[in-house]
Amino acid sequence: IVPGLVAREIAPASWQWPERMAARTLDLPRWEAGQRMMQSADPAAFRTIVAADRIMTANRETMEGCSKAAARARETVRCMIRIRPYGQDSR
Repeated sequence: IVPGLVAREIAPASWQWPERMAARTLDLPRWEAGQRMMQSADPAAFRTIVAADRIMTANRETMEGCSKAAARARETVRCMIRIRPYGQDSR
């Protein structure tokens, strides 16, 4: 109880003690521990994050170009991306 209280209330947030404790409790690296906690907390939201990451990764160059175009135009721009059927590899 005391270590948790110290981690949440006394230590600076930049030390990220609660996050480190959660990862250690799950015996996983922090990134994988975070994914596991998000998936267990809200499976539908986690699937949405995974799908968005897949789309962004497959269209990274296009998205960067569109973002630069929007910054230059200082307004919303239309961009075309490609979306593969779920389960199909990126080859």
